[in-house]
Amino acid sequence: MRLFKLIIISSSLLFIFEIIYAQSPIRIVCMGNSITQGRVVDGVITQLSYRPWLWEKLDSADFNIDMVGYNRLWFAEQTNNEVITPISKINGKSFDRDHDSYYGITSEGLLYGNSSTVWTGHALPSLSERLKS
Repeated sequence: MRLFKLIIISSSLLFIFEIIYAQSPIRIVCMGNSITQGRVVDGVITQLSYRPWLWEKLDSADFNIDMVGYNRLWFAEQTNNEVITPISKINGKSFDRDHDSYYGITSEGLLYGNSSTVWTGHALPSLSERLKS
C-alpha cells in the first residue's frame, strides 16, 4: 500500500511540475570555462562543448527551455561571418547559443568578473550584474 501511495504522489508531483513549467520556458544558464564554451578555429568547431548535446536532449524530450547567458560566442569566434550554430539531429532545430562561459576563466573570474578578458574583448561584469540582463 505504501508503494502505491508513493507512486501516486510521485506521479501527481511530476504532472503538476509539467503543468507549471510547460507554459513558460525553463531557463538554463551553462557556466564555466573551455569545456562549456567550446572553440571555433577557421569556422570549424575544434573543441566540443556539452551545451549542444544538453540542449538537444532537453528539447527533444519536449521541455520548453531557453538557454540564457551573457555570451553567445564559441572561443575564437570573433565575427558574425563565422557564426557556428549546430542543428539538432533529432528534430532539425537550431541550437540556442546563449551561455555564460569563457575559455580559461576561473571560478573567481566568473563570480566577480574581471577588468578585461581575451574571451570577449571587453570587461566581464560580476555574476550578479550578468544575471540581471
